[in-house]
Amino acid sequence: TTTTTVTGLTNGSTYIFKVAAVNSVGTGAYSTSSTGVLVAGVPGAPTSVVGVSGDTQVSLSWTAPSSNGGESITDYVVQYSSNSGISWSTFTDGTSTTTTATVTGLTNGSSYTFRVSAVNDHGSGNYSEVSISSAPHANSWTSVHIVGVMDIPITIDASATLEIFTRTHYANVWEGESTTECGTNAADSYIYLLDSSDGVLASDDDNGMNRTIDGVVTPCNYYASYISVDVSAGSYKIRASNYSTAIGWAITGDPYDLEYRIVYP
Repeated sequence: TTTTTVTGLTNGSTYIFKVAAVNSVGTGAYSTSSTGVLVAGVPGAPTSVVGVSGDTQVSLSWTAPSSNGGESITDYVVQYSSNSGISWSTFTDGTSTTTTATVTGLTNGSSYTFRVSAVNDHGSGNYSEVSISSAPHANSWTSVHIVGVMDIPITIDASATLEIFTRTHYANVWEGESTTECGTNAADSYIYLLDSSDGVLASDDDNGMNRTIDGVVTPCNYYASYISVDVSAGSYKIRASNYSTAIGWAITGDPYDLEYRIVYP
């Protein structure tokens, strides 16, 4: 026959061919080389899938496969699992060739794993390696009733903004910044963010993290303090206290509430 199928080729590569006839005498001259033929197939697997947690969602990004299979990529399929990959669900986000996606409708506090496949006109390629588990977080306020010197442990899973808010009859000071309760009265209430290593207090230094203090005295002797700090992943403690003297910690006056929330991108 004058047809054959050449196998074992690499998708996305271009090949040229030539043919010679054979009889009992031997092999004849080869034909003129064909024009280049692109071998097309499904794309390779995407790489470097990364997830950032948000409120009931995880924002994913990945790197396009090194081979598109010889045809342009037309879509990506994103799947997620809540049982460590035993079963998978496909996130329906329409058709897109961007290398990002935000998977919504997830349950805060639950861990998920993700994988991504590239698609071209020949079909879906292999899935990426499974990404590290990500747990969505609610960007909601948590209230703690302060009745004495307290260290409130928190865990930051990824770069985020930590917001702390208090209302008390005592001015709130971040890392020793000075302010006043009313007129020239000295402030005596402190809020600290402390690095924590294995549950052990490590430092009361903010290590140069961005900080903003926004306080308004309304009325006199009633102080509202809001603190916003950019933090990286890790374990921390929020210390709420009145620093009455240089040698001790003491809460005076009425107990007050401290509210905080972790805001992920």
